[in-house]
Amino acid sequence: EEEQDTNGYVEVDAGTLGAQFLTNIDTAEERYLNKNVWVTGYFYDTGCFLKEREDTNCTEYVHIVGDPNIDLENRDEAYIPIRCYVNNKNDLQVYGFEKGDEVIIEGKVIRYIPIDAVEIENCDVSPAR
Repeated sequence: EEEQDTNGYVEVDAGTLGAQFLTNIDTAEERYLNKNVWVTGYFYDTGCFLKEREDTNCTEYVHIVGDPNIDLENRDEAYIPIRCYVNNKNDLQVYGFEKGDEVIIEGKVIRYIPIDAVEIENCDVSPAR
């Protein structure tokens, strides 16, 4: 799906966002990097990123995918999920997302890690309307 600009947010679905970074990184960076995005997709799982080994406060993230049937453990390298670092981990508990739930995330694209993920910070996660 082609994206449009909505109130300063670039709108795109998770599958397209990952695929564009994979297939044409220059265009994708120009279009999305350091921009606010509104991404539709499917909840996959949550995780915790520790900046330092001794660090007790982890940064929680959510993986969002464009296909509810994708298996990130056994995916081929041609599939790039979206990893969003959440603003408020209470959102995750309040909504109690399960794998495959349709969600919308809002945040800022901060980097693309080849074969790993497109990363978004200051992420708000909500159920798709």
